[in-house]
Amino acid sequence: MIKVAHITTVHRREDIRIFAKECCSLAKEGYQVSLIVADGKGDSNVQGISIYDIGKFNNRWSRLLYSSSKAYSKALALNCDIYHLHDPELLSCCLRLKRHNKRIIFDSHEDIYANIKEKNYIPTIIKPFVSFIATTYQSYVLKRIDGVISVTPHICNRLKKLNPNTIMVTNYPIVKSNAEPKGENGQCSRNLIFAGGITNQWQHNIILDALTYCPDVRYTLCGTAYEDYLQILKAHANWNKVDYLGTLTKSEVEAIMAKSDIGLAILNYNRNVGGKIGSMGNTKLFEYMEAELPFICTDFELWKDIVEKYNCGLCVNPTDVKSLSAAINNLLSNPEMANNMGKNGRQAVEREYNWATQEEQLLKFYSTIINLS
Repeated sequence: MIKVAHITTVHRREDIRIFAKECCSLAKEGYQVSLIVADGKGDSNVQGISIYDIGKFNNRWSRLLYSSSKAYSKALALNCDIYHLHDPELLSCCLRLKRHNKRIIFDSHEDIYANIKEKNYIPTIIKPFVSFIATTYQSYVLKRIDGVISVTPHICNRLKKLNPNTIMVTNYPIVKSNAEPKGENGQCSRNLIFAGGITNQWQHNIILDALTYCPDVRYTLCGTAYEDYLQILKAHANWNKVDYLGTLTKSEVEAIMAKSDIGLAILNYNRNVGGKIGSMGNTKLFEYMEAELPFICTDFELWKDIVEKYNCGLCVNPTDVKSLSAAINNLLSNPEMANNMGKNGRQAVEREYNWATQEEQLLKFYSTIINLS
């Protein structure tokens, strides 16, 4: 049996991409899978996957300084055949493990260069230097390992120039085959929903501005919010139209989506998603589609292609309040159209945008890694 270890010191042990999708798919295929994390919750075994905890780091800087060394020690002790690493600070760990003739995969969830440019805790004056050092080192490492995975075309195309054995495994949802259909929309409840990390990149202030022109609408926010940003939103004149529910379980979010009319995914243009290109790595659209929920999203090129192909939502400029409010009123005023969009989205994830298609890609990729000479 081939032994595989996934390693992350940033993500939760329950991370959907790492644990529920990649680790579980590999375990189901017959690999002996371990997951190394750093959350202070101790070792455990979940769904046949051995989880090893190297301890929680007190702050970001201690994690950056010490996580790679501790993860390396635990990884080497496990003596696996393949190591699959997920965080930029683990790049040095890739090379150290490679010296022991191990197969190494790096999973680039984000554009490292662009991500550094977006980090508020890095002083602006040194961001170009930090970005240059990080991307130069990433290039050095990726050229020397066995394979690279990323989540969206523009990142994969760039990384393929460094390592030809690069593929895209994106974050389509695990679609429940027995999911109940949402059903016909009767009387519109005029409920909007956003589920995810509540940060300024998701343009909640723009959404609240738009609600000025959308009478009798409620906006439900589900997710973890940074306190300083939450206070800014609470000071908005339209906060009285918001139901902030905080962090919920996946099943709780699904239940709220089933009672909602429109999902919102108004992500601002930024370097990490290729500007106006967008990313397939974000799960928001596909979660709404899985829930049979029509949505309004940013007019990224990649997202617009999906919307136009399946007629499952509306696209807007993420900074245009009037366009957003018009899109909201359009869907709320046309429940039959909105209902059809929801059904179209559900059919799209069942046919194309589902984890089963990506699982196939992942397993084929592992076969190539195993068979490398």
